[in-house]
Amino acid sequence: MERLVPRQDLVLSTKAGSVPDPDRRTDGSRGHLLAALDASLARLGTDHVDLWQLHAFDPYTPLEESLQALDIAVRSGRARYAGVSNFCGWQLAKAGTWQLGGDRTRLAGAQLEYSLLQRGIERRCCRPRWTSA
Repeated sequence: MERLVPRQDLVLSTKAGSVPDPDRRTDGSRGHLLAALDASLARLGTDHVDLWQLHAFDPYTPLEESLQALDIAVRSGRARYAGVSNFCGWQLAKAGTWQLGGDRTRLAGAQLEYSLLQRGIERRCCRPRWTSA
């Protein structure tokens, strides 16, 4: 692969966890996440990304399992930093608190769409999934 820009001059970021299943939009299992990261690395033609994020909270996978994938990715050198995307407040607080314990990767980023015009994150994430609306 011809390199037009030296790798050290780039910041590469990717996400994992989204799946094309209308019944289950995310798969936060450790195996799926790490396989998706490896596939991204192969497509990008690199051995690591600078930031790797969980695409969304998966209510069907224990959060600790999803977060372990972040730890494995950083420890193995496949990702420099880790973060989450589309987590609402309580999910982010739970993930960030979990990552503070032990020798775990600290969350370096949190991405979500939020503006004066797009405030859907407030409606979507005000309550845990298992409560009635």
